Amino acid sequence: KQREYQPDERNHFKQVRQHGDILFEPEKCIKCGLCIRIAEQKQEKLGLTWIGRGFDVQVSTPFNTELSEALTTTAADCVDACPTAALAYRDVAAEKKAIEMRGTSNATAYKYYLLARQFVGRGNTSARIYEAVIRLCRRAVELDPGYALAWVMIARMQEHLNFQGHADHDGSDAAERALALDPRLGDAHAVKARILDRLKRHDEAQREVEIALSLDPDSFEVNAAVAAHYFTLNRMHDAAPFYERAAVANETDCACCGMLTTVYESLGDVEGARRAAQLVVERGGRIV
Repeated sequence: KQREYQPDERNHFKQVRQHGDILFEPEKCIKCGLCIRIAEQKQEKLGLTWIGRGFDVQVSTPFNTELSEALTTTAADCVDACPTAALAYRDVAAEKKAIEMRGTSNATAYKYYLLARQFVGRGNTSARIYEAVIRLCRRAVELDPGYALAWVMIARMQEHLNFQGHADHDGSDAAERALALDPRLGDAHAVKARILDRLKRHDEAQREVEIALSLDPDSFEVNAAVAAHYFTLNRMHDAAPFYERAAVANETDCACCGMLTTVYESLGDVEGARRAAQLVVERGGRIV
């Protein structure tokens, strides 16, 4: 005999409000794992994880921690990626605030930019990855030409490709476009500083790194650009702390750790060089 459905057997969606503007409804989760991967790629210290086994497996926070502790920087990215709204904004005001923070009101443009960031976050510095990131961000700015963050990403990737000898464009046009849209973007000033240093316009580059630091002192790109600026000027003592800060800001990056090894060797700091080299080995192993 067919088992009859009993009204009290239906799922009751339990809203778990643990992260300020964001709520989590576990019963809506289809266990796609997107939020877990995003947290891993962005190097969240705790992030999200699988709990249980088989049919009972669930997405949750490690060690029963609060969601606000597990997702310190990627909560909005996880909300945007969630296909069932198991992770969602608590109200319209919170969603509006999140949209403003991500720099575009076009959801599709943001998804392209988010995917580009995920490529960058893997730590792979090959030309193929840079070109893929540029294509994704090009799609983003086609949908929203005023998307300053996407223009910054294009500028960064073009500058890297130009340095590697794979492109004629040095990123200056995209960087200027970003700054025209939003002069408060520290990363845009940082990219401009790199370009100016390549052109040997070091005084202008110095002004750009000072502006970048005043706007976003914790940014990976800002600290990496400041370090590269001082390295270009052979000011190794000044370069070292910024390479250190860049290495902390992005735990998938190998390039700054490699440069840090060179800097410490030039300063005669054997222990510092050994430590930086060990980071290169550890991080390189994760990428491979």
